[in-house]
Amino acid sequence: MATRLYPTTNRPEKLEILAGVPTGTYAKWAKLEADKTTALKTVTDPTATIEDIENTHWHRLQSDPTTATLDKFLTFGWGRIAQYESPCGSSNDPQKVTELLAAQQVAASFEQTEGLCWG
Repeated sequence: MATRLYPTTNRPEKLEILAGVPTGTYAKWAKLEADKTTALKTVTDPTATIEDIENTHWHRLQSDPTTATLDKFLTFGWGRIAQYESPCGSSNDPQKVTELLAAQQVAASFEQTEGLCWG
């Protein structure tokens, strides 16, 4: 299992910048997530499975390149982490965050990420 690096910010505008997607993408992504949650809670078709709902949701996310890019970033972050002290952790120390971003060759700042987590 890979240890991946993620920003700790949960601010949509910062996540959009970090993922490299246009403003408003997070709102579209969040709407699709809410639609999936509603679909899972209100299944009326007795032949529908969780896999069917998840598959439909995935196809909807992938039908828009910006929501697909944001979803990939939220799922995989900046990819496998090159160096870490433990398989899971986090830091909001500006110096450590800057060093980890540089090691991953990520062009982002502490101010944008508000910290990092990995796991």
